[in-house]
Amino acid sequence: MRLIARRVRPSRRQIKNMTAFERERGWVYSIQASNIAHTGLRWNLAGTGTI
Repeated sequence: MRLIARRVRPSRRQIKNMTAFERERGWVYSIQASNIAHTGLRWNLAGTGTI
């Protein structure tokens, strides 16, 4: 299993749903889990750390 963490500046509609942790730091965090094997992706995609 691979976990992909992402942080972005919040949009106006996300501000009301931010946690205290996110408000303190000014970023919105999201984590996605995928079942990509440990061998990785076949293609070199930007943002995957394979380039």
